[in-house]
Amino acid sequence: MLVEHDPTKQVSDALTARGFVYGAPVDIRKGVEHWTLLTHNDRHEIEIALDEVRDLEAAKIELIGISEVDTRVGGGEFPLYNLSPRQREVFQLARRRGYYAHPKEATASDLAAELDVTTSTIHEHLHKAEQKLLDLS
Repeated sequence: MLVEHDPTKQVSDALTARGFVYGAPVDIRKGVEHWTLLTHNDRHEIEIALDEVRDLEAAKIELIGISEVDTRVGGGEFPLYNLSPRQREVFQLARRRGYYAHPKEATASDLAAELDVTTSTIHEHLHKAEQKLLDLS
């Protein structure tokens, strides 16, 4: 989720009051906050809560995606908390854009262009993320 708001106001209070908790530290890039939030609410309840926060705090919120997290051991989710914020960002972008699909829907060059970095930087972040996620260290 991307959030832009008046920095003198605390949007986080409005979100936590509606059942959201932080899933990762807020990542701020180029004046835009990137938030990972967790909740037990369903998609409809999430959309209603975000509309309320938008109205209440005059915040500009763009929902990037909603996914279920399986907390069972072996549930198929990657332990993204092991990644640095930048590794997590690049890995999640790669997954969303189809970098890991077969056939690939996006190349490392596509991801690099989107993040305004070099292709080798993308490969470095993905390699480190994959190594941590697959416990190859």
